[in-house]
Amino acid sequence: MSGFVTLLGAGPGNIELLTLLGKRRLEHADVVIYDHLVNPDLLSYAPSNADFLYVGKKPYQKHISQDEINDLMRVQAGAGKKVVRLKAGDPFVFGRGGEEGQYLREHRVEFEIVPGLTSAITGLAAAGIPITHRDYASSFHILTAHQTRSQPLNWDSIAQMEGTLVFLMGVGELHTIVTELLKRGKAATTPVAIIQWATQWRQNTGIGTLLDIEAIVKRQHLGSPALIVIGGVVNLSQQLSSHRALERKHILMPFSKHTQTHDLLADAGASIDFFNLGDQQSRDVELPDFNQSGRLVITNLRAFEYLQQQMMQVGLDQRALSGWQLLATNNLIKERLQQRGVLIDHVIDLANLNATDWVVGEQNDLSTLSFDDSNVDRKLITYTDVFKRQSISAPDTFDAVVVTSKRACLALVHGLESDQLKQIKTVPAFTLGDKLATFLSDNGFQSVTNVGSLAQMVSRVKEVIKND
Repeated sequence: MSGFVTLLGAGPGNIELLTLLGKRRLEHADVVIYDHLVNPDLLSYAPSNADFLYVGKKPYQKHISQDEINDLMRVQAGAGKKVVRLKAGDPFVFGRGGEEGQYLREHRVEFEIVPGLTSAITGLAAAGIPITHRDYASSFHILTAHQTRSQPLNWDSIAQMEGTLVFLMGVGELHTIVTELLKRGKAATTPVAIIQWATQWRQNTGIGTLLDIEAIVKRQHLGSPALIVIGGVVNLSQQLSSHRALERKHILMPFSKHTQTHDLLADAGASIDFFNLGDQQSRDVELPDFNQSGRLVITNLRAFEYLQQQMMQVGLDQRALSGWQLLATNNLIKERLQQRGVLIDHVIDLANLNATDWVVGEQNDLSTLSFDDSNVDRKLITYTDVFKRQSISAPDTFDAVVVTSKRACLALVHGLESDQLKQIKTVPAFTLGDKLATFLSDNGFQSVTNVGSLAQMVSRVKEVIKND
């Protein structure tokens, strides 16, 4: 069986700048081969059982060769796997995507190119710098500062170029760029910007001129990866850069397909990184006699979905519940079920259960639940959460952690590496509901805020961690 390779552009860093096609390819990948500059949170889109192969190339460090990367793609595809070669920016903008495509064609491996947003344009926009503007530049030139013996940079030509100059991978060569341009007549007052980690929470911008940009880079401790932008459009940065309340605030959240919380925070300017919610193992249950009336208490949306699957296996669908009252344990479950066409009669607390109620949920959530009638086990435990040990990048850089479910709390407390969890416990935490807030406080989180409802989430986070 022949596999397939997708040469996929990951975009400049912010995971929401991945294309829809790129997201779909990741969701169906068997193997993801990814680079150093790729935001690791993009890997969350891929199946948890996919193989993740890191082939990052860091400047001045030993790394896997391009020939080895090519062979890796060929071997994995030859095993019949769907391979995603995930590359920062766009595969064809100094990304060696062309070389990889040529190699795959030569070895008769089926492949496709999925373009990505190049940082040469989006990175500038993130700093409020348009790459063209009627009053400043009608053209632009994208260059790499890494010259080779076969392709040396023609500085005489570069110095005479009109419009905006954008150098990728050039911070290490900044002194050469400045020196060569000044030597060939470029005005010392020409505006220059250095944009590090563009579109991400750690984005940092230094703005000056050819005369003083090196001193600014040193003073602001700017380094790779960064863009160098030269031209009059740099002067527009202050006017066009965004100034949202949570701009470049770094927030940790569980990865979930339910993105409303993420979207609200991101729209306020926050950058979101994720921790993994772990895996789920389904469990078979003995179904109630649905021919009799009863009350079904739903504590967890996923648990109810697993229950529906088991009902379907024995030929029962939603109609089997027509004589039953359906209750939810919070308004969020009620809202999400109603969005799926399932109407909830009441919201109920588990402390107020009737002795004859049936309760569907996850094993950890229902483990302490007991009924007076011990002859009948009315707990429908349809799945179990399994929390694997995980690591997050830069745990000391987060400004807040947001959790909206018991599962997320458990994954955070039981899944995160102990040293990282210790750091995260010092970060302001925000929850939906008193029970979650109490759980985090009992587990050592120093500052926990129950925001009450999703509608209040952003305003409460702003109050605590907003920019000055």
